[in-house]
Amino acid sequence: MNSNSLQQVQRIKPRSYDKDDISEFDRYFSDVEKIRGSKSLRRLAYKTQVFTQPNNSHVRTRLVHSLEVVSVALTIARRFNMLNNEKFKINEKLVEAIALGHDTGHTPFGHRGEEVLGNFSEGFRHEKNSVVMLELIERRGRGLCLTKETLLGIIRHSKGKGSLESSQNHLPEHTIVMYSDKIAYLFADLMDAQRYKFLDKIPEDAIKLGLTQREQTKSCIDSLIKESLQKGYVSFTDSEEAIIFSKIKMFMYENVYSKKDSILINHMLESVCEFFSKELPNHDTVLLASMLTDSEVMRISELLIARTWDMNQTVFNESFIGISEIIPYTENFKVDYTKINEEWINSLD
Repeated sequence: MNSNSLQQVQRIKPRSYDKDDISEFDRYFSDVEKIRGSKSLRRLAYKTQVFTQPNNSHVRTRLVHSLEVVSVALTIARRFNMLNNEKFKINEKLVEAIALGHDTGHTPFGHRGEEVLGNFSEGFRHEKNSVVMLELIERRGRGLCLTKETLLGIIRHSKGKGSLESSQNHLPEHTIVMYSDKIAYLFADLMDAQRYKFLDKIPEDAIKLGLTQREQTKSCIDSLIKESLQKGYVSFTDSEEAIIFSKIKMFMYENVYSKKDSILINHMLESVCEFFSKELPNHDTVLLASMLTDSEVMRISELLIARTWDMNQTVFNESFIGISEIIPYTENFKVDYTKINEEWINSLD
């Protein structure tokens, strides 16, 4: 990508830093606090992790998942730092910032929602959208002005069904969060699948790592630390525990993630995108839809089915959907997700 194409990423306002005493002595501490106070993080409290609007209030939301990733990542970082090994000197605040912000661009209805919105916008991915939210949308378009290290860690965290091979060219903090995301969601989702009566019992492979989520998580962290020390970089691929972990991950994709009913979610999100496209032609439909919560999509869908005569007046009201306060300053703003990548992040001032 050349410098001209790097400049084609549209901004609402120029990147601008507030005078912040905190960032002057600890940039990553500042990143954490900026993300903690963001609207993007707040919205995750009302977005699906795996199961949408469950009756059981103990089933995880996307925000709870993010907090659990923070917990696992900080545990790994602290374990490394306690070793006093020069190869594994980890900045814990950088780890926390990446973990806290990694899913801030996630869609309503989890990965099913991500797939639907990807059909409307080439290159759309939730990790790219997290960077968009934090860098281009927050603070009325000025962005949070996070460090490049935090933004790169966020865009690198997602692996999907793919291999969990790590890159020695990435900062160890980035790799720690990548693994922490997988460790946090796999055992939590397994527990929620049981809680939601989606699975009768956990697979035998999971029992090999422990009888509880806490034991399973500890087994993986212990193994990650041991394997990383042997290789000289953060890794969790070759140990017995890592191989078992990959089998459990495949089990969840085959028996839980791919089996959830999606027809209704597809229809609702597609209908909302079509409505936004018609009523807000100068806005980025996918950007707006990605910021909606599960319940907001459902409410708009209900109005569309009922053919409510005053749709615009009802929907675009701050008491109805939170993004009504964002819509005015995102007019004529379009995101080209194919250009949201590591090279663009490295080009930021």
